[in-house]
Amino acid sequence: MQDNDHSGTLTVDEITQGINQIGLELSDEEAAELVQEFDSDGEGSVNYEEFLAAVRPEMNEERMAVVEEAFSALDESGDGKITVDDLREKYRAANHPSVQDGSESEDDVLGRFISRLEEGVSEDGAVTKNEFIDYYSGISNSIDNDELFIEIIKNSYGL
Repeated sequence: MQDNDHSGTLTVDEITQGINQIGLELSDEEAAELVQEFDSDGEGSVNYEEFLAAVRPEMNEERMAVVEEAFSALDESGDGKITVDDLREKYRAANHPSVQDGSESEDDVLGRFISRLEEGVSEDGAVTKNEFIDYYSGISNSIDNDELFIEIIKNSYGL
């Protein structure tokens, strides 16, 4: 799919074009039904987060358990939220492959991580458990090996 007008949303036309470009036939009516199915806020288009939430497979139990363990380690107060300061304090950027190979500094990696995580965060500036899980669901999709995913999470938070 391509956001041709850079609006941050996918319209019926953009979805139709994207589906047709990959060799599948989709009528405007079918695309409209697809938008309606994915459009959780009722605005007539699909934003990136809605689209990802609809097509992203769920993490398996092992992956979910380690992500929940990481969240719990960060959420010392037990209020179901973590702050950017909590992340700064506990995220182990030194364990990131880019830091270990010398291509980036810890500050660079930490800054990029926080920036990406904040993209999906509600306006209160705190990261909820669901937002944390959603972020790592996206990461999980790009890592085929369960053991590697689990190792990355454990190393990132010292679990």
